[in-house]
Amino acid sequence: MIAALLSILIFLPIGASLAVTFLPGEYKVYRFIALGTALLQLIIALSLYLNFVSVESDYSLSAFQFVEKIEWFNMSVAGFGIISADYFLGIDGLGLSMVLLSVIVLVLATVSSWHYKEKAKGYFALLLLLNGAIIGCFVALDFLLFYLFFEFMLLPMYFLIGLWGGPRRDYASIKFFLYTLLGSIFILIVLISLNLSIMDPAKTAVQLQMIESPEVFTSVHRNDVQILLQQKSIPPDKIVHTFNLIEMSDVKNIIPGSILDVESSRVILGYPVRLLAFLLVFVGFAIKLPIVPFHTWLPDAHVEAPTAISVILAGVLLKVG
Repeated sequence: MIAALLSILIFLPIGASLAVTFLPGEYKVYRFIALGTALLQLIIALSLYLNFVSVESDYSLSAFQFVEKIEWFNMSVAGFGIISADYFLGIDGLGLSMVLLSVIVLVLATVSSWHYKEKAKGYFALLLLLNGAIIGCFVALDFLLFYLFFEFMLLPMYFLIGLWGGPRRDYASIKFFLYTLLGSIFILIVLISLNLSIMDPAKTAVQLQMIESPEVFTSVHRNDVQILLQQKSIPPDKIVHTFNLIEMSDVKNIIPGSILDVESSRVILGYPVRLLAFLLVFVGFAIKLPIVPFHTWLPDAHVEAPTAISVILAGVLLKVG
């Protein structure tokens, strides 16, 4: 198997979008670039499917395949600790089904867009950009990375509806943008709160000089670090805060006394902070889904969007929610 297949799936259409953007106007091959890219993605997704080994596992790293993990940034904040994020990709059975669905729909959308003549170069560049962001959402295992892909979908959709939509396209695109932007702000608040509240045990073990690098981290080290955390024996400046979605799912990685500590008695307007955080992230994704009463942007967007974009909206983008 070729390494970094998930990265290729994401950045192939993004690179193609840049190529289309800077292609001289007299070369009208952008339709073929877009279709070729979508077909290549379909081949890669089928390869992932054929080489995927179904395993029964809880939500841990062992549940994911084709994993790619590279440290993105590691930033020390005086008196607080270290904020860390990774370029972290992986795919499980659910993610694989969503990727397969996405690439099939994107091939169909590209073919059905073949007849566009007006500003076609910009249309296909935005379609390719949207393509990469969608795949990124389904394979990202770092919450910050997921959030960037999640937000990256907004701009191409806004312009695709606003420039190539029906008679009320301006109204529909602005309504879509404002609704989803509001939901994104709610998710961002929770993302920051989670990062302030979650420890990365492997990188914290490195800071405590228990191990030399995260690559030699074992379950024994994990247990030792988590015990030290619960005993409040780790100095605050040695704790590495993470956006890792897998580590966020382990309650033993929650920092005692943090914003989202399970034992926290913090309340806002009479409600526990953890409950409010859940409601914020629920509403954020409910808008994207969308469900009643956060759905009113969808009929306008569907009616006014070009046919191919309406297909992507219904077939793929709502699945992100």
